[in-house]
Amino acid sequence: MQWFKNLFNKQSVLAAVAMPVGPKIVIVDHGCKIPLADLQKYADAQLVQCNNHFALPPPAGWGMGVQSIRVADAAHPPLADEWLLGLFTQPDQPGALGYHDTTAAGLPLMKIFPLLDLPNWTVTCSHEVLETLGDPLLRRAAQDNKGRFWAYENCDAVEEDTYLINGVKMSNFVLIPYFEPPTRLTGVKLDWLGLVKVPLEIRAGGYGQYWDPRRGWVMVGPTGGRPARKAWKEARGHGHSRADRRQALALASGALSKKSKK
Repeated sequence: MQWFKNLFNKQSVLAAVAMPVGPKIVIVDHGCKIPLADLQKYADAQLVQCNNHFALPPPAGWGMGVQSIRVADAAHPPLADEWLLGLFTQPDQPGALGYHDTTAAGLPLMKIFPLLDLPNWTVTCSHEVLETLGDPLLRRAAQDNKGRFWAYENCDAVEEDTYLINGVKMSNFVLIPYFEPPTRLTGVKLDWLGLVKVPLEIRAGGYGQYWDPRRGWVMVGPTGGRPARKAWKEARGHGHSRADRRQALALASGALSKKSKK
């Protein structure tokens, strides 16, 4: 029963509190030639956002932080257990600014195309990092009062709203009550900046996705119709958009027939 006694040991408690949790993220510049100082400044800001904002206990945050965020170089390449945040010169999907996928080893891979989004590439990076933390395998969803399941994407609905961390522009993000509201909303924030007024609200320039048993994952904009924005933060090419990947998972599990997908 020593393990039980250790729960009340002061040194054990302090060690547990001090121990960093969450994944390790490494930034790799694949030819974009972003100045090292700018990469490091972004990495520092992203660490603050993850561990000082996003990692706050719910409902103030998501309760998820990271162990570290660093910039790789020739002397210090990515390690096997690190999540990759890759900066690429050309999108591999038309119109993509960024999206996240998985590596052959099954770890998250965040792909960003900063040269298409200067000087706001840090917003896309922030967006993808937070959404990867919240739903690394694109499988999570929350049910609303009408029975619809909404994709657990924590930046899409507010992706045009940004704020500064040490001079670096970062993405706004919704909080858990946005998807899972309490009975009383008085005093409850639904997004980090406090701009969202009601659960599942989609801000200007943003969008959401809900599950329709007949049509699969449906994208909607602020007015409830299809989003008008052309250059979304995530790739919308076949096979790499969040909706496409969720559809593929649904097909694999038999939840959506090929006929209904059409």
